[in-house]
Amino acid sequence: MEGLAMGQAFNPPLRYHIIPLYDLREHDPSPECWCHPTPDEEHDYYRHHALDGREAYETGERKPN
Repeated sequence: MEGLAMGQAFNPPLRYHIIPLYDLREHDPSPECWCHPTPDEEHDYYRHHALDGREAYETGERKPN
């Protein structure tokens, strides 16, 4: 690869993962997680999605019964 010294490894940029707590299924802190996390390129993080649908309540899309 151009720009790397001999013996130097290429490391992709560090990305943070915002993962829902106490979800119905455990998340993998990677872009390949089962929930298909949404990348935020501007702030260098991935936002994971909860299996229990809590985002719909947080955005007002659903109301509590």
